[in-house]
Amino acid sequence: KKKRIRIEKFLDNIADAEVRLILRLRYVDGKSWLRIGTILECDGSWARKKVLKYLKNNLDVLPSEKENDPYNSVYLKSSA
Repeated sequence: KKKRIRIEKFLDNIADAEVRLILRLRYVDGKSWLRIGTILECDGSWARKKVLKYLKNNLDVLPSEKENDPYNSVYLKSSA
């Protein structure tokens, strides 16, 4: 329950409503990128790329560079 509250607080602080919705659909509702694309009437890869771009520009993170990463993970940049 505490984890969900932290996620909700994080989402509430995102100014971009579209990114906020995509993140909510993916990480709160557990929707696939394909399903998110269907809901938003766009390509699922566009939604994923929009989120990754937002995270890269706002949270000092990088998308996974592993081509075969089935989770399209995001990894924190090293501060060293």
